[in-house]
Amino acid sequence: MLKNKKVLLILTSHKDIKITKHVLHLAQYLNQNNEVHILTSQKEIDNIFLENCHKDNIKILQEKYLIAKFDLGKDYLMIPKITKLLNTNKYNLIHTFDLKAGFLISLATHAYRLNPTNIRLRLIHTTNNIPYLNLKKIKKYFIKKIFTITISSHDIIITTIPEKIKDLLPNHKLHTPHTVQEIEGVYMKLF
Repeated sequence: MLKNKKVLLILTSHKDIKITKHVLHLAQYLNQNNEVHILTSQKEIDNIFLENCHKDNIKILQEKYLIAKFDLGKDYLMIPKITKLLNTNKYNLIHTFDLKAGFLISLATHAYRLNPTNIRLRLIHTTNNIPYLNLKKIKKYFIKKIFTITISSHDIIITTIPEKIKDLLPNHKLHTPHTVQEIEGVYMKLF
């Protein structure tokens, strides 16, 4: 069982109810023996999600520039904010739940990891789709690059579609847990 760790879950959008419920359930489970924070958008937050987090003493960190849509200006402003958050809170584990969050944390942790006095971060990314399959050529090129950076910089990739992405990354990174207990087991492999 994961104990006495500081965990950051990052979700940029609450539009997908299934993912939002999954993040909340995972946060509630992990919060039993760990300190859990959720970094999310200030604009797109679901009030029921907020109420449940407050009820379970899960700290919510809201950022107005953390939005689901890629926006070069806002994304650029988020990287130093996330780096500062990492330096201040000294998280042991960060789990991202969408491509945007995964990409931003990839860039922010690059600077964080350069300092040898910082504690080792473990990065996990959950993907349930391949975001560039149905895009036009130019947009597809950039999203594919962002997806590649995201999955290559994270320690573990959790997915429900392993057959579609197994060729994109090494087998030791790919996991397909179905319950929060199985996800915790994946986390334990990193410690």
